[in-house]
Amino acid sequence: MSELPECIFKNWIHSREEDTEGISVYRPSNFKFPPSRGRVGFEVKKSGEFIQYAIGRDDRPKKEFGHYKVIESKRLYVSFDELQVKTFTLQILMCDDYVLRVEKIN
Repeated sequence: MSELPECIFKNWIHSREEDTEGISVYRPSNFKFPPSRGRVGFEVKKSGEFIQYAIGRDDRPKKEFGHYKVIESKRLYVSFDELQVKTFTLQILMCDDYVLRVEKIN
């Protein structure tokens, strides 16, 4: 997994207020977000595991377990253990300790 920047390996929460056209912005889970009924996010592990945090029925995070494969430099193909969870490709555009900018390719 050395093709990925070290900063990617953490729990990222969607900061939708900062999104621009086609680019999604994520912040570390300890970021002070404005109030929201729920936020999606994901966690990338060095082992190849990918955990997606969806919004559950009660607005609490719902974990969806899967795996990723590096298919190009800074591009991940993500698939899930549950077949009803849609696969996608994630292009890392920018990553540091404070912000992650990605393009999600379906």
